[in-house]
Amino acid sequence: MNKKQILYIFLSLLFSLKLSAQYYNTGQDPSLLKWKQLESKHFNFIFPEDYEKEARRAALIFDESYSLTGGRYGENTVNKFPVIIHNHSVESNGYVAWAPKRVELYPLPGQNSIPMFHTSQLALHELIHVGQMQALRQGLSKPLEYIFGEQYPGALSIFTPFWFLEGEAVISESVFSYSGRGRQPDFERNLKALILDKNSRYSYDKLISGSYKNYTPDHYQFGYQMTAYIRGNFGKDVFTDALNYTARRPYTLNPFNISLRKNTGSGKKEIFNSTIKYLKNNWLAEDSLLIKSDFVYHDQRDNDDYISYHSPVLIGQDSIIAIKTSLSNTTSFVLITDAGLTEKKIFTPGYIRPYRISTNGNIISWAETVSDPRWDNRSYSIIKTYNINTGVAKVLTRKSRLFSPAISPDGRFIAVSESTEDYKNSLLIIDRHTGKIIKSINTPENVLVDNPQWSPDNKQIAFISSSEKGEGIMIYNNNTDLFETKLKAGSSDLQSLAIRNDSVFYIASYSGINNVYCLGPTQKTEQLTSSRFGLSDISLHGQEMFFSDYTSSGNRIASFPSNIIYNTLDQIKDKPLLAIQNIDGLDKLSYYTDYMANNYTVKPYRKWQHLFNFHSWMPFYTDLNNLSFDNLHVSPGLTVMSQNDLSTLTSSIAYEYINRDHFLHSSIIWEGIYPAVEFDVRYGGSPVIARDSDDLYTPANINTGLSASALIYLPLQFTTGKFYQTFYPSIRFTYNNNYIYEENTGLFDYGQVLATGRIYLANFHRMARRDIWPRWGQVIDMFGTYAPGDRSIYGEIKTLRTTFYTPGIFNNHGLRIMYQAEKQENGRYTYLNRISYPRGYNNIVSEELLTFSADYAMPLAYPDINLGSLMYLNRIRTTFFYDYSLGRGSYYQLENRMEEEEERFTSFGIELLTDFYMLRMPFRFSAGLQSAWLPAKKEPYFKLLFNIDVFGFVIGKEPGIYR
Repeated sequence: MNKKQILYIFLSLLFSLKLSAQYYNTGQDPSLLKWKQLESKHFNFIFPEDYEKEARRAALIFDESYSLTGGRYGENTVNKFPVIIHNHSVESNGYVAWAPKRVELYPLPGQNSIPMFHTSQLALHELIHVGQMQALRQGLSKPLEYIFGEQYPGALSIFTPFWFLEGEAVISESVFSYSGRGRQPDFERNLKALILDKNSRYSYDKLISGSYKNYTPDHYQFGYQMTAYIRGNFGKDVFTDALNYTARRPYTLNPFNISLRKNTGSGKKEIFNSTIKYLKNNWLAEDSLLIKSDFVYHDQRDNDDYISYHSPVLIGQDSIIAIKTSLSNTTSFVLITDAGLTEKKIFTPGYIRPYRISTNGNIISWAETVSDPRWDNRSYSIIKTYNINTGVAKVLTRKSRLFSPAISPDGRFIAVSESTEDYKNSLLIIDRHTGKIIKSINTPENVLVDNPQWSPDNKQIAFISSSEKGEGIMIYNNNTDLFETKLKAGSSDLQSLAIRNDSVFYIASYSGINNVYCLGPTQKTEQLTSSRFGLSDISLHGQEMFFSDYTSSGNRIASFPSNIIYNTLDQIKDKPLLAIQNIDGLDKLSYYTDYMANNYTVKPYRKWQHLFNFHSWMPFYTDLNNLSFDNLHVSPGLTVMSQNDLSTLTSSIAYEYINRDHFLHSSIIWEGIYPAVEFDVRYGGSPVIARDSDDLYTPANINTGLSASALIYLPLQFTTGKFYQTFYPSIRFTYNNNYIYEENTGLFDYGQVLATGRIYLANFHRMARRDIWPRWGQVIDMFGTYAPGDRSIYGEIKTLRTTFYTPGIFNNHGLRIMYQAEKQENGRYTYLNRISYPRGYNNIVSEELLTFSADYAMPLAYPDINLGSLMYLNRIRTTFFYDYSLGRGSYYQLENRMEEEEERFTSFGIELLTDFYMLRMPFRFSAGLQSAWLPAKKEPYFKLLFNIDVFGFVIGKEPGIYR
């Protein structure tokens, strides 16, 4: 292999690693939506027409946020940067992608969010990522961007650690506003508890790559602490220099760390250790002064595993309902009795965020996120109930945007928060049995309703109000239809509340630790609890308060009397947090209440005028859609890629020169309509000339090779509680202008058209962190291929593939059973098999084939060890397998022989796999050895296994969660 080939392979691997990231396709919005666009000073906003009013506010916020954050790393000015708004989703998220470059916003504020307008938080956060990527476009990277397009800065970001990318963005939202996650006690408590509660010392690699053994705070949380520590101790230019060095000297392979070491005298790992030491000293000093309340705990723990209980509610005399989460099991509702000695799982819900339930007697109610089957960027929040006595779950609303249900004390109604696509916020009262809307009340100044709670007499509903001004507490009178402001909106984080008589009990962040406070009729605020790391999810029962108390092993269910005063507050003042003390005092983002008074021009965005957006290219050719380490194909040539703003049309065109032949490749994927369509064309070289013997004549005139395919498919995904389903019907037509010798006529058959129909059905149970496979799952995959007009020559092939998953003997073990069948008939040529032979048997094609396999997978260890910066190993797992196949009419390709009789093939063995991270890159690698015994051959078989999981490498993107 020469140097040029090595360079091609390296470059293709580099850019293929970011294929799931920088070409990240978020999915599509409903096809019938009409879109508009708005150009502000620095950005081009693209949004559905029903969001125009809020898009104007977003434009003001983004322009001012850019005036605060722009140039932080000395980068070039941003001009007309695309910002795509997806307001038909109930997801609260935002992220920056590169290639094509854009900001994508999911602007709905989440329930239980921080006291900051969501769009403001997104702007201050995401624009830091824009600046980081812009800063990578300089020095040596500038000409390389001309060579590779927008994908190059995106690929180069692999050298910048995630803790820096996200930590800096959290600093931005915290110092340029009166809120931000850096100011919230909940944001620091997980790391704080690990350091103090058990003096836990996690390694740098364990925190950046995660663990299956222990809970680890994410790179947002510890990254914020690290970046704040570095800025506070070494100045604001440290990260500017690091980005400059990375852009100018990427060939050093670890440029970011080299620059850090030059400016601070320490590398990333040493700075991490210094940060932890600094935090520990400060937090120990705080902890030594804390007088902790003596809570009563209602859950029992047999080991040190990370288990959390959320939203505990007392029912009856001594029974508690709560949401339970852990590393080993999926989220479930549990019933706890006998002072925590007995625990029973009663129901497994679908996707819940935040973890919040409401109960009344034997009824549980909650909000569950449901995705649209076709459009990824449209989702709903529906209200469901569960009857503990009958075991019946009921869907009360469909295609709704309702949140935080609260069942009334008399059990007749449910109060919910509603936020429409155009951001109209309301408090709704619905019928508990039917889901029918009884009353819809628009909120004052359009504040968002969070965590509504009924008074014991059914007359009032208290809730946390969320707006640009922050969070406050309001009370709605159900008799007079009037609202009362109980607590003025401010920058303090209010987590949950309960109302009794004329007093409101709520959890707030006043002391730097989330505790319970009481606001009585005299407007005097009293602190009732003193928790070490923070409380959440308060509920009242008589004179007792129930809540979740955080520890390094997760949330515990705790209770405490509601009539004991810990401290009386004359004035509420948030305690400044350690990490922002040295960098606070900057200008703050403004409020925007009159956001229609601006000069922005809104005009229609016509989708047909923006079908193509050529963003990246490569001075070589590789098949990006089928790239693998087993079949790495790189050739001289040119590849150009396009993806439009709405991710409805993705296309590429490429030129390839190989073996003295010229090829043109073209691909286009149109997902803007309900059935998606794909077209692929390959033109060039010579077609295949298939004949039984080289002595046969060759066609006189041979055309240039041409192959084309058209695929029409319907990618539907459904979520139904703890299961999610896929339904994928498709039909593909392929054409190849090959010359196939036909013995009966003595002529060549020129040009073959194949039609393939497919129906794919899958049903999977949601997985826990430690699961290797789904605990329950079924897959049915059916194919049928035939040649229209040439069935007598090529016949047809029918394929059935099924897979079934069941739980194993122990937790996180899994059994997978596969049955596959295939039959070819009515033709004189044999198709390649779509189903697999037993492991160890290769290069065989059978006309009839039945296959059965059974695999048992289980984790062996969670070592969490690293070899310097080279590798971090966090799981070892194994799979025992047995394969059996029955084949007839088998052709052995390497031996060039045919076996007409029925044959049996079996193999059994073991796979040993490790999951690890290399060079601190954000991709999980899996590698290992497959060892099998082949009875038919009476010999062993060995194979090296290797895989890379690059899903989700997009700045700020985690499905369904805004981090």
